[in-house]
Amino acid sequence: MKLENWFDRKFNFENPQCIFPAIIERLEGTSARLEEKLNNRTDRILKYKPNNTWSIQENLGHLIDLELLWQERLDDILNHKPEMRPADLRNQATHLANHNQRTIETLLSEFRALRKQTVSRLVLLRDDEVLKSALHPRLKTPMRTTDLFWFVAEHDDHHLACMTKLLQEAHQLFSADTFSTPKNQKRVKFDFEISFSNSGSLIGHDFRLDLHQEDISEDALASHLIHELRLLMVQNITISNKEIINEAHKRI
Repeated sequence: MKLENWFDRKFNFENPQCIFPAIIERLEGTSARLEEKLNNRTDRILKYKPNNTWSIQENLGHLIDLELLWQERLDDILNHKPEMRPADLRNQATHLANHNQRTIETLLSEFRALRKQTVSRLVLLRDDEVLKSALHPRLKTPMRTTDLFWFVAEHDDHHLACMTKLLQEAHQLFSADTFSTPKNQKRVKFDFEISFSNSGSLIGHDFRLDLHQEDISEDALASHLIHELRLLMVQNITISNKEIINEAHKRI
């Protein structure tokens, strides 16, 4: 099935229902979906460019390139600007960025950090701020804050779908090296203690998680653990005895 070109998509922003919390969940989950989809893929897969279109890494780089625009458009809405600032419809930033020269680990880490900044702002918005609006410069239609970030979530999904299509094509061409070999893969071993705001605690010893970079800070490891265990209402988390070990990843 052919994916509709992004600029040919039609959007309807008339939904009166309150879905902003669900939109935030989608936005926050994009990092995990990208990591699940792209970690441990070979360079040949990640940099495959059929007919000189964007590679998987360039699609991911494009999401990075646009994250600041989403944050700036939020500023435009909250500052009562009549129209949001325009995007570069030629996507020159992505074409010139040489995202294929970077590592996938660096790209994933940068996207996660930028998206975390965006989400941290969204969760603090008041109800009236969620409903403020400004004109979208290309679509020429008013967008509320909730509409803008539904639009962003749709844009995430569009490029995730592009990456999936590229993975499928590349798998047929390079089936022998779709995934990188386990050599030099690292995991992090650690102890943890977690307390919850609704009482109760969770303790782990010699717990292990796949690691996709040379090291990880205790703060980042705590966030990663919470995500991996799908924990809610975490009040405090303590990491101790952290050790980076050479061990094959357990999740593909």
